[in-house]
Amino acid sequence: MELKVGKIPHCVLWSFPGALSQIITNLVFNSINHAFTGIDKKQITLYSEIDSHSGALKLIYRDNGIGIPKTDQQAVFERYFTTRREAGGSGLGLSIVKALATNKLKGDLTFKSAPQKGVEFAFTLPLDISPKSP
Repeated sequence: MELKVGKIPHCVLWSFPGALSQIITNLVFNSINHAFTGIDKKQITLYSEIDSHSGALKLIYRDNGIGIPKTDQQAVFERYFTTRREAGGSGLGLSIVKALATNKLKGDLTFKSAPQKGVEFAFTLPLDISPKSP
């Protein structure tokens, strides 16, 4: 498997590094466990940039796997939704990713996928979510 890490902008992020680490870990494990069946050249790409309008960090995660079937796309972030229950899947991975991105990190999350075109998760995260003093 090939891991490509793209441009990483210089910025200071006042946030929760453990939550960001958990998001990336869950996405990588999801790709390994679900995306690469029958794929010879497995590839994960991760890159980031600063959004010029909002000043937020935009983090993009992609794999070149089999994609998420259209019939499953509306349910991927639902707790306990899995297509691999018989293989030990809990269905918590992407629901945790969404909860961490939107609740803990105060960001937005979108995704897109198409059969045999892989998946892309795009996170827009504020640079500073530290508690403000009154």
